[in-house]
Amino acid sequence: MRVAQFQIDAGSAVVLPAIEDLIADRLGQYAGGKPPDVSRLNQARVLFEMADRIDSAYPPI
Repeated sequence: MRVAQFQIDAGSAVVLPAIEDLIADRLGQYAGGKPPDVSRLNQARVLFEMADRIDSAYPPI
């Protein structure tokens, strides 16, 4: 629902999903695997640690 846009130069930018979406994606990949892939859980942990802040109410219900 939200994105972060980083301006590279006058003519280009990089757009990334919100950190909450990235964490949710990694947790979904972890939980959906049979057997679960622990590397996905570790990726979610690293993203959580890297985040300046986490919006615990995101996404709004």
